[in-house]
Amino acid sequence: MNEPIGVGLVGCGHVAELRHLPALSRLAGARVAAVVDVDPGRARELSERFAVPRHYYQPHELLEDREVEVVGVLAPPTDHAEIAIGALRRGKHVLIEKPLATSLEDGERLVAAAAEASARAVVGFNLRAHTLVQRARELLLGGLVGPIEAIHGALSGSHGKGSGGEWQSWKADRRRGGGALFEVAPHHYDLWRHLTGAEVEEVSALSRQAPEGEVAAHVAARLNGGTLASTACIHSPTTINQVTVQGPGGRLEISVLEYDGLRFTPSTTFPGDLRARARRVREALAQLPRGLRSLRRGGEYSLSYQHEWERFLACIRDGEPELSSVQDGQNALRVALSAVSSSSHGRAVKVSEAPADLNAALDGSK
Repeated sequence: MNEPIGVGLVGCGHVAELRHLPALSRLAGARVAAVVDVDPGRARELSERFAVPRHYYQPHELLEDREVEVVGVLAPPTDHAEIAIGALRRGKHVLIEKPLATSLEDGERLVAAAAEASARAVVGFNLRAHTLVQRARELLLGGLVGPIEAIHGALSGSHGKGSGGEWQSWKADRRRGGGALFEVAPHHYDLWRHLTGAEVEEVSALSRQAPEGEVAAHVAARLNGGTLASTACIHSPTTINQVTVQGPGGRLEISVLEYDGLRFTPSTTFPGDLRARARRVREALAQLPRGLRSLRRGGEYSLSYQHEWERFLACIRDGEPELSSVQDGQNALRVALSAVSSSSHGRAVKVSEAPADLNAALDGSK
């Protein structure tokens, strides 16, 4: 039981290169046994750079590898269901990157396969594992802001590009699961649910297209209980990832890219108040030693991937509950399909009436 768990990654894109492989390399409880990518050069490059013993060119080769006990599904979303279900049927645990799938049918197949399997399955909502998000959820559940009235966010960065600045082809293709609304924004769709405890009822979205794909979007939603939610999502060199939760008691701001990115402002404090600003400076200085330790390990955002894997390994070894279940992924998928449909057809969409798949969302078919 003390031996490192063998992990295999399907897909060698930028999320594998920049997030999962560095995170796994820091864990004593895991070792990456194999990677696979349909691009032979890419599979070979990452296996050499991260000292991974084996690389393959087809997913089924990795699924048959007996030293692979856990499969990270980092391939394009159109392939998620077949790879993950194949792994579960072989008794291998799976971590599936969001979005869960590109159709509700595939999502339901994954939910059913996970329920029937002896192995564990989770969805890669790494922000749930972020230190500041976990603390924020505790504070919100404790009633810090009172009944939540609104939650709004901003998400901006070069999400479709690798370390060399090149676009991954599927990231620009909405029918393969790319685009700001479907591929990037689900992190915030899930945070709406995770931080408020409410379900999304209706969404309305706008998006902007460019030659490389859907590069900007804004989505607004109504949650049950009346909470309003929104997120602006942009492919841009400017990097932002933050959420603000507001209630009658004040507002709680979460910036997941900053070591001191959790800030509460009571409703009695007027913006610009000098005492409040001085308090924030003192708090930032007090947290600086922890922030420096975090930065030496890549920063809080990068560490959220490490914490995500640590939590999943605890699920496997010790039977701990999942941080983000396959059903959580299916719920976010319904929101994403509804948002794409709303953007395509210029009307609000009830999540209970989400289109069946991406083609239906884009074309308006049933």
